Amino acid sequence: MDLELKGKKVIINAATRGLGRRIADAVLYLASARASWITADNLTVDGGFTKNVKY
Repeated sequence: MDLELKGKKVIINAATRGLGRRIADAVLYLASARASWITADNLTVDGGFTKNVKY
């Protein structure tokens, strides 16, 4: 999926629209015991959108 962001072409890696379910899955994972070793980190759940944005 391509889109224009402030005149720059951006490619979204996941090529799908974001779903609230995917955000909920990330929240549930972080709240689970499986994520007990994740501390003081930012988890970006955007399908790769920000990977291609040049600031």
